[in-house]
Amino acid sequence: MLDITLINQLRTHNPLIHCITNIVAANFVANGLLAIGASPLMSDCAEEMADLATLTQGLSVNIGTLCEDKWQAVCLACSHYNQHQKPILLDPVGVGATQFRQQKINYLLEHYHFTAIRGNAAELAYLAGINWQPKGVDVGEGQQDPILIAQKVATKYHTTVLLSGATDIITDGSQTITVTGGSPFLPKITATGCLQGAVLTAFLACCNHPLRALTTASAFYKIAAEKAEQRTLLQAGSNGTFLMAFLDALAQPHLDYIKNHVQIKEIK
Repeated sequence: MLDITLINQLRTHNPLIHCITNIVAANFVANGLLAIGASPLMSDCAEEMADLATLTQGLSVNIGTLCEDKWQAVCLACSHYNQHQKPILLDPVGVGATQFRQQKINYLLEHYHFTAIRGNAAELAYLAGINWQPKGVDVGEGQQDPILIAQKVATKYHTTVLLSGATDIITDGSQTITVTGGSPFLPKITATGCLQGAVLTAFLACCNHPLRALTTASAFYKIAAEKAEQRTLLQAGSNGTFLMAFLDALAQPHLDYIKNHVQIKEIK
């Protein structure tokens, strides 16, 4: 399911990706998209949504700092992108934390179709209607099987899901792939998950096979993180060094390295 030709296809096509993201992530997401060869368009102005849906190649919706002012733009954008049959990725950040987020995500999933949904285990467990019961303070570890959670979300919402973590789980409900790798620096840098959602959207814009697009994007993202970690450790650096090294790594295709080092497994 890995198709590394998509990496250079993306750079050739330079898809314009519309991001409705959160205030913490916007700058990093825009620079990350530029690094991989896409073009970012950051707008949450409701009056622009109809026009932008005709101009761009995909939409990434991230509810990290959602408010009522932004809500109208999200709904209009989803409606127009659905009408134009363009890919939409939903990142339900912190959906289980507040009733406001739950109500808004429930509405979106009832009224619009999403090409892909990306989230961590706790977020996707909420969408699946499963009690995650986190172990300690780490929402990434719980009592339930994350593969079954991802599969249930994919089946329930007729979409392709990426459950993020040290091992990404990617599934359309019938076929399931895992991609292992990345770096322990990733969770120490804010917005790396938000950027992953935007990167996934860029790959979706270049491939009409969502499972293939998400698998390839996941592999590329994890390998870039590994390369950035190697450079960071060589420089005896830490978070700041990794941040810059990661953007640099995203700007390189790493095709041979991905072929030889990526850890992909199909779950039977």
